[in-house]
Amino acid sequence: MRDEVCIKGILLLREFDCLRHLTISGFNPVFGTPLESSSPASPIAVAKFVALARILLPEKDIFAAGSVSLQSLPLMLFAGANRAYLGAYVCRARTGKGFADGLDEVFKQKYEAKVVDGLVFADPSKAVEKNLI
Repeated sequence: MRDEVCIKGILLLREFDCLRHLTISGFNPVFGTPLESSSPASPIAVAKFVALARILLPEKDIFAAGSVSLQSLPLMLFAGANRAYLGAYVCRARTGKGFADGLDEVFKQKYEAKVVDGLVFADPSKAVEKNLI
């Protein structure tokens, strides 16, 4: 079902002449939402949609974002992305047992994650500087 919705969305985007670029991000479930028990999208699944978007939207810039790590970046570029967001990540934090409270120590150490006003900021470049990834 999820694949079908994404494919229909990409097909619909062909109707918009004003579209200059498309950002494709993998699904990451968030605690406290109706889809919290769903599984996240794998890099291969995201790459399939990048490839499909490249075929259907050959003249558009395709950005890979969200679930793109330094390890999966070559896959996204090979699949057809010509741009990627690898800078600081911003995620909405939840209270209680939410995402901000569930950041494990490895993530905090690698990405120097901070929670400010309910937003989680993480900078993967810090992990590269420390040779953690």
